[in-house]
Amino acid sequence: MNQIQCPNCNESFNIDDVKYAEIQRQVRSHEFDQEIAQRVQLLNAEKETAIQLTSESIKNDYLIQLSQKNQELTELQARIKGFVTEKALAVSEATTLITAEKERLASQLASTAVLNYNELETLKSNHALRISEIERSNEAQLRAMKEEIDRHKDLKAKLNVKLIGESLENHCQLEIDTLMSIGALPANLVSFSKDTDKSEGSQGDFIYREINSEGTEIISIMFEMKNETDNAQKPKKNESFFQKLHTDREQKKCEYAVLVTTLEPDNDFYNGGIVDVSWKNYPKMYVIRPQFFIPMITILRNAAMNAAQYKNEIAKMKAQELDITDFENKLGKYKDKISGLSDKAKVKFNAAISEIDKIILKLNDVKEKLLDSEGFLGDAYKQVDEMSIKKLTRGNPTLTRMFKELGQASDS
Repeated sequence: MNQIQCPNCNESFNIDDVKYAEIQRQVRSHEFDQEIAQRVQLLNAEKETAIQLTSESIKNDYLIQLSQKNQELTELQARIKGFVTEKALAVSEATTLITAEKERLASQLASTAVLNYNELETLKSNHALRISEIERSNEAQLRAMKEEIDRHKDLKAKLNVKLIGESLENHCQLEIDTLMSIGALPANLVSFSKDTDKSEGSQGDFIYREINSEGTEIISIMFEMKNETDNAQKPKKNESFFQKLHTDREQKKCEYAVLVTTLEPDNDFYNGGIVDVSWKNYPKMYVIRPQFFIPMITILRNAAMNAAQYKNEIAKMKAQELDITDFENKLGKYKDKISGLSDKAKVKFNAAISEIDKIILKLNDVKEKLLDSEGFLGDAYKQVDEMSIKKLTRGNPTLTRMFKELGQASDS
């Protein structure tokens, strides 16, 4: 039993546990309802404040943009008005000039009309004679120019193949000499010279060799230069020189073979850059245009530098007279690594081009997103208009039930 005292008459009485618990539940329910009502009132106040702040912010932004647009419109209208004024003034001035010129020509025509017939015929005859002289002079100049062009074409066509080839060879020699003069290539370690050895029955054009500070050769390249005449009667194909270049490379014990060529100028296969023709059973052979002469050497040098340690190991093995079979196996591994480094260099070059393309696409995407940002303002207005207690309580069953009970209580 629980004893309860009445707050009005101060009389005490006893109630059992069931009734006492019921009274406690009613008191707690009343307090809970009051708390719910206060929280609902607070949420409504916060909602109204948020809506008001958002509306004012959007309204201010809209007013600022509207003011800017009005200012731009005013400036544009002023420019249009000025343009119309300038155009009217220009038309007026042009009309005045045309009228004056018309009057002058009319006056001149009236004056000319008084000339006698013989004077007019004389003027016409002199004018026709002058035109005839100018036409003859122009024809003579055109014939002379055509003869000069034909002479130059004929002279160029008569240049022999050896002279044309030497022109390309001189270009490559000058490129190497320039790099050596500025220290880009170590002159004491690099040799680039004509292949003058015909003991094997054939010779290339140039041989590039480079050694390290210990005197070990780290790279060797056999070069063949082929140029194309503008009026070649029977243009040759690049592929027709592959076998000779391969033979020259093997006879002179060069690791790489490079054909520097201007043949087949319209062939996109050779115009794309450095072309690897190893797949045609010519290992470590490349075909390049003259502008890739130095880049080709640079790529092969870098690969050789990275693999220099393997060259040193091979040289030590030779000096120590190691087993020839073991030496050949390690030599094959070294060659494979050099080929792999060359392939990696090509892959990295293509990857860099791909990354540049991706950056361009990314910048275009950012540009489109910036242009689309103007639609965000309309979306903000739409969200404010659609804001409601129902959406705020969506997904929250407790608040949904509380608002529903509050609505039923207000209806009763």
